[in-house]
Amino acid sequence: LRRSMYLLTQNLERVVKPNMALLRQSGLAESEIAKLVLRAPRLVALETGRVKEIVVCADMLGVPRSSGIFKYALASISSISPGKLNDRSDFLKKTLGCSQAELGAAVRKLPNVLNFSEGRLTRVVDFLKTEVGLDSKYIVRRPAILGYSLPRRLMPRHYVLKALKAKGLVEKDVDFYGTISPSEKIFSKRFLDPYKDSFPGLADAYAAACAGQVPPVIQP
Repeated sequence: LRRSMYLLTQNLERVVKPNMALLRQSGLAESEIAKLVLRAPRLVALETGRVKEIVVCADMLGVPRSSGIFKYALASISSISPGKLNDRSDFLKKTLGCSQAELGAAVRKLPNVLNFSEGRLTRVVDFLKTEVGLDSKYIVRRPAILGYSLPRRLMPRHYVLKALKAKGLVEKDVDFYGTISPSEKIFSKRFLDPYKDSFPGLADAYAAACAGQVPPVIQP
């Protein structure tokens, strides 16, 4: 209610109850509907016809109604203006360089990829392709990579990996996603702590990069 006070003004019999019934018919249990409403409270206040459209869109993207991700797909789609989903899908396919089927697979893993701003997504994909050297298929198969902050996560950790490779301290084929997905504690344990003696200053350079400062140029 703090996020959507207007829910208090909605007609229970004509709006809220029909939407709740539709969500149940779509395969969602009461507990899942509760989580969905917490994530997207406006969903139950939409016209029932619009809610039906949202469910159909999730079906078209190949999100199984029986999967735990279905409610999150509904929440993501509900925030896109009616009639704009095709435009959003076309933008994602063009930016990521993937097919409709591949996009559907990405959405099934990370529904809110539909909600990333075009500017942010373009910058992240451009960095991953031009700076890191990843191809489209690698990115689309790991859409979670698109959810990480470019300046605070992707760029600093890429700097560390690039520096370690330049010094010959790690293999050239170290998996990038395996570098950026671990928690800060695990990342430090794997990629910073073991090189305190052989690569002094790396941890400080990483901290500076995370703070938005330009790290020093890597010397082989």
